[in-house]
Amino acid sequence: MNANGPRGPSPSPSPDAPPASACAPVRTCVGCRGTGERSVLLRAVLDRTDADDARLVVDVARSLPGRGAWVHPDLRCVDLAERRRAWSRALRGPSVIDAGAVRAHVLGEEADERSQRPVTTGTTHGAGRTARTVDKEAGQKPMGTR
Repeated sequence: MNANGPRGPSPSPSPDAPPASACAPVRTCVGCRGTGERSVLLRAVLDRTDADDARLVVDVARSLPGRGAWVHPDLRCVDLAERRRAWSRALRGPSVIDAGAVRAHVLGEEADERSQRPVTTGTTHGAGRTARTVDKEAGQKPMGTR
């Protein structure tokens, strides 16, 4: 037996390494099965107010009661989770779950990201404004690409 223990000396942590408690919680996406920090993924919980219609609710504050499922805020991951029927397995709920609220939330985030980018293409309508800007000022919503 060694003086440092039965398996030899234990490795000492590097001085630059953060303490174990400073690491962010990691969750698994139910769509792509990739991992990510809790702050990056969306949490969805099952709304059980209506017994006949099970639907998902996005838990923005990440504090609603009940079992939660985590998904990347990407439409591909939401679609993949629906195709794989991962929502019902992760939430231990009924076999058919309406994920419309999660889809709408993700689409809303993507639209917000697009609206924050500067618009460089389009027809100008005086004073350097583009057609997209004029439509937005008029209160019109952009058409979907479905």
